[in-house]
Amino acid sequence: MRVILIADIHGNLPALESVLSDAGKRGVDNIWGLGDLAGYCPYPNEVVERLQKEQVRTICGNYDTKILEFKKKKSKWKKKKDPVKFFSLRWTYKNISKNTKRYLKRLPERLILKEEDKKFIFVHGTFDADDEPLKPDTPRGRFSELAGKTGADAVLCGHSHLFMDKTVDGVRFINPGSVGRPFDGDPRASYAVLDIEKGKLSVKNIRVAYKMDAMLKKMRNEGFPQELLQAVREGKSLDPGTRAPNQSPLGMVQGKPCAVRGKHEVKSINRKDLIKQVLKLAESCDYEKEHSHQVGRTALQLFDSLKSLHGLDSRIERVLLESAGLLHDIGLASIRPALPASQRGERGRRSGLSKGTRKHHKTGRDIILNSKNLPLSEEEKMITALIVRYHRRALPKKSHKYYSSLTRVSRDVVNKLSSLLRIADGLDRTHLSMVKYLNCRILPEKVVIQIKAKEFSGPDKEFGKRKADLFEKVFKKELLINWR
Repeated sequence: MRVILIADIHGNLPALESVLSDAGKRGVDNIWGLGDLAGYCPYPNEVVERLQKEQVRTICGNYDTKILEFKKKKSKWKKKKDPVKFFSLRWTYKNISKNTKRYLKRLPERLILKEEDKKFIFVHGTFDADDEPLKPDTPRGRFSELAGKTGADAVLCGHSHLFMDKTVDGVRFINPGSVGRPFDGDPRASYAVLDIEKGKLSVKNIRVAYKMDAMLKKMRNEGFPQELLQAVREGKSLDPGTRAPNQSPLGMVQGKPCAVRGKHEVKSINRKDLIKQVLKLAESCDYEKEHSHQVGRTALQLFDSLKSLHGLDSRIERVLLESAGLLHDIGLASIRPALPASQRGERGRRSGLSKGTRKHHKTGRDIILNSKNLPLSEEEKMITALIVRYHRRALPKKSHKYYSSLTRVSRDVVNKLSSLLRIADGLDRTHLSMVKYLNCRILPEKVVIQIKAKEFSGPDKEFGKRKADLFEKVFKKELLINWR
């Protein structure tokens, strides 16, 4: 038995037509769909009509559900969602027919089929959430957890827009990639051929070119945002952390000078413009100026002194670390906006002035992610926000919200820069700005921070060392702190 798997068509009729034409030449018995039929591209009704004609067995995707919910949630989404994504939702809702709405409403969220003595489960994301992406680099433990829940031979999923064929604990996880909007840097339509024969499964990913120019012309005529046209043309996501393998680990911003990383260009960040907006944001949150600037300076001294160890780019990552240092405590704004400077710091922490201080790192993350004026790409903003999130408490985990959406390269940036910010924050535990200057000696099994200070308190040294936990994990070297 031969089945073709399709997912994430997103209203791209020309791509779907090319997939069906190519699949027809391969002798297909059935077509199975994994959701997200509409959205982002301008042919939602035609896509549904074609799927009905082909009698495709499909489920509903998270985007399909959003379209049906748009009328009820549009006011909330207009404030919260990226304008490009909001445009797509609004346009699709206004242009879908009654037949399309009725069809989407009738689709199940998941489906169980048995074929050739094999049990298949269709989900768009996972059993737990239709918007949880399963990707090739998703932690193996998460696959194991899901495998234990299935009781199936194969889990068929979509949502990530990336092809995947992975077996964990005897369960096959298969994602055919996206028909309409691939995210791997190859804009051709992606689908999979699944052969079921004598109790064995074999999967092959197929890429098919389609009449993209005609579709892009239709999108321009309908007023679709240029960012969306570019994303379709280049086969990339609008979201941070999902990009083609050969793209820069960080997005492009407003700088003119270019550096070369591998075979691609990486633009520098315009530091002056960025720091200007960072300080505006910090001031709007009534930040503790002296402590924040002290932590930022210390973090940069660590960055510069350890460059041969971390290997990060001074024109991009250094500026993101500086921004995160200035913004690392802005989450306290909603907790104690009127707290005088004399009551902040160690005494304020001990007095229990607010129960919310335990989560201010996450609040700070959310403030940055929701900011509109930082001259950063979405991915750079995400990285900055996560450096702030991990400046204290839990270490980064692949299961964490937002962090899990980043690529391996971007997670590495977050890990390294967060480890430096944690130490810098610990070295000013008392908020007395005792550290004036520091440099580091990198030895085979340890790193020694030599601090120059007129005096250095016990808490500053203790917490500087305590908050070296991430640093020691990332760089696999013990950290020692000396001062004179």
